[in-house]
Amino acid sequence: MEMYLKVARPLHVLIVETDEDIRELLETLFVSQGCTVSCASGPFEALELAKSNVPDAIFTELIFPDINGFELCRRLRAMPEIATKFIVALTGFTATGVEETILDAGFDRYLLKPVNLQFLLSLLETMKKL
Repeated sequence: MEMYLKVARPLHVLIVETDEDIRELLETLFVSQGCTVSCASGPFEALELAKSNVPDAIFTELIFPDINGFELCRRLRAMPEIATKFIVALTGFTATGVEETILDAGFDRYLLKPVNLQFLLSLLETMKKL
């Protein structure tokens, strides 16, 4: 009798970040944790990538030259295959009420830049269990 181990597929993460250094750092971190990664430098590229290779989680900054991260999140949530995926805002904004605004916009969570890598790794472990 043959036995097969069921191996969970790797978590696929989409990173949307204009800063190449941050994008590469996050990509390296996620790959080191066994994830597959797609990277976009802007929202329109991210929407195309999300259509062609549906991510399990999306990490995106909020400020872009064309549309903002809130609009990106709205468009991603409108895609049936993305509607229930984990979307995290990466931001440097700390103003009063920003957390509520971000969560009301459809993000599941937000992380302040510079991102605490230990917290990011713990968040990733949580997502792997979902």
